[in-house]
Order: sequence, then structure tokens, then C-alpha cells
Amino acid sequence: MERIVLINDSTAKGKMLLSLLNHFSKTSRSVEFLTPVEAEEMEDEIFLKMMEDGRKSGKADTKKVLKKLGIK
Repeated sequence: MERIVLINDSTAKGKMLLSLLNHFSKTSRSVEFLTPVEAEEMEDEIFLKMMEDGRKSGKADTKKVLKKLGIK
């Protein structure tokens, strides 16, 4: 399972965590830093999968989907 994490690097603990993750990203494949464009593309893929799953189940709520996409 993959996770997206937001770290506040203006705090001491955030800086420490970011430093540790940076080390892991260089020594293993378990941590990866994404550019803003890559993160947006990943987000788009997640939303697409949610919409497809909702359409298949017949439970897709148009208002909920549009709200998640920031359209309404």
C-alpha cells in the first residue's frame, strides 16, 4: 500500500522526519519524493479509479465526485 504524506518542514520534528525520509529515499525503494506534477497525476489516477468503481457499482454520486474534483 502506498501513502501520500504532508510534512510541515518548518517544525523541528518535521525537519527531522524529512531528513530521515530523504535518507531512506536514497538507500531503498520504499520512499519516493514526487514533484508537484507527479503528485497531481497520481491524484488524478486515484480519482479516476474512484469514479470507475462508483460507476460499476451504480452508487456513484455525481455531486460527491464533482466536489472532490473541485468543480462544485
